Amino acid sequence: MKLHRKLGKAIPESQINPSIEDKQTTDTNCSFIGMEYIETSHDTSNNIKSFFCKLCNCKFHDINGRDAHLKGKRHRLSYKVNV
Repeated sequence: MKLHRKLGKAIPESQINPSIEDKQTTDTNCSFIGMEYIETSHDTSNNIKSFFCKLCNCKFHDINGRDAHLKGKRHRLSYKVNV
C-alpha cells in the first residue's frame, strides 16, 4: 500500500480494509511446497548459516526469508513448471 501511495496509484478496495478472517485463512492455507529443494548451510559451530533454493537459485540468510520464498509466487511457479 505504501508503494501505491508513493507512486500515486489507486489502492484496490480489498487492500484498504482486509478482514481478519481473510488474513487467517491465507496464512493457514499457504503451505510450503518444494521444501526438498532447500539446502541448509551450517557454520563450523553447527549453527544455521544460510538457505539455498536449488529450484530458483536463490539464497536466504534467515528462516523468515526462506519461509517467505517458499510461500511466494516465484517459487510456486518454478515448482509447477519444473516438477
